Amino acid sequence: MKAIILHTFRSLLREKIIYNVFGVTVLFLFIGYLASQLVFGFQHRVMLDIGVMVNAISVFLVAISVGARFFRQEIETKTIYLFLVRPISRTEFYFSRFAGMALFLLLNYTILSLVLWLAVTLALGDLSVAFLQSFFLTYLESLILLAASILFGFWFRPALVFMIMTAMVFLGHNHALIASMQSGVGVLTVLTPNFSALLMGDRIYYEESLSVALFLNGLLFGGVWVFFFTLIGNAVFSRKNL
Repeated sequence: MKAIILHTFRSLLREKIIYNVFGVTVLFLFIGYLASQLVFGFQHRVMLDIGVMVNAISVFLVAISVGARFFRQEIETKTIYLFLVRPISRTEFYFSRFAGMALFLLLNYTILSLVLWLAVTLALGDLSVAFLQSFFLTYLESLILLAASILFGFWFRPALVFMIMTAMVFLGHNHALIASMQSGVGVLTVLTPNFSALLMGDRIYYEESLSVALFLNGLLFGGVWVFFFTLIGNAVFSRKNL
């Protein structure tokens, strides 16, 4: 399993996705810095708030992109047979691949967060506990999107998976709005994760950390959804006719 995890991680590094995202994110952070200069007082908080949002969007896009096409690409090019002919089960292969992708996302998000930390530090600001909590909760949300993208990637093309995941993110962050609409639409709140449980919102700007109970509840909530999607994804992959 360790060999497959490392192979997945190195394969994603060779695709240079992380460098492209890094460049775009640095550009948007610079724009955030310029925007913060238009505010009187607490410029570092404005920059931090914008930076956290940009970093989250970046890691979400990477998670969806990687999850939607990695397994599908291996199946279509038949390279998956090079691994499955070895004495390894499909379950081991699936979770090893997922672990490698998760490790790649962690590296990606860590680099982006370090760049943001450096930028905020240069702006004479400090990073609060709320920022650290946001790091873990956002990364957990990216894992949910990764697992869901892999699952839908077994059935749909990457472009369609991207649209489905975009809808999931929108619905997941607007559960209260969807629930207040017609009762027939409310079923969508049951089928999609309530991402607001992982959202720090204005707490980052005001440097208000979550209580230990709320933070652990968010981690548990996210972990359950990751387990749910990976469990179904593994079941589909194990029974898929390759």
